[in-house]
This record gives sequence, structure tokens and C-alpha cells, in this order.
Amino acid sequence: MKKKSELNQEYKKAFSEIRELLNDLDPMNLFPGSPEDEYDPEVEEILTGMIGCENSTKLTRMVLKVIYKWFSEELNQKELTKFCSELHEIKMKYVWLNK
Repeated sequence: MKKKSELNQEYKKAFSEIRELLNDLDPMNLFPGSPEDEYDPEVEEILTGMIGCENSTKLTRMVLKVIYKWFSEELNQKELTKFCSELHEIKMKYVWLNK
């Protein structure tokens, strides 16, 4: 079993990876010109939501809900597919996201 400090480090790393994905996606076209942490509330919600997603369908549904909740927008299918695929790769790297 991992120590709390190891889990905290893994959480920070996963958060950073998801932040980078969402900043690259930039659903509100805020970059350049916005701080790196602009989408952090959304990143937090996506990261915690990933824990309950047992498969890619549930992951995609969760992402759609978060994006729509925060931005009242939908992603085009190509953006959504790419984003969720990359999120799934992150999810698979961390055991604690798959419990």
C-alpha cells in the first residue's frame, strides 16, 4: 500500500497532466493571455470524476457533463474523442484512479 505522501505526489502529477490536456484543448479560447491555472476548477472536477468511471463510455459522459457545466458548450466529436482518449491513458497510469 502506498504512503499518503506518495499518493499526494501522484495526485499532483495526474492533476498536472490533466491541466496540460485541458489547457491545450482550451475550450474557451483563453490562451495565450490567461494564467496556467485558469481551468483548475474544471481539472479538479475531471480528476475526481475519473475515479468513478469504470469504462471509456462513462469517462466520456463525465467529461461532457463537466465541459457543459462550466462552459455551456459542447466539444466537437474529434476534440472530445482525442481528449477522452488521452484522459484514459492518464487514468490507466494510476492505480488509485481505477478503484
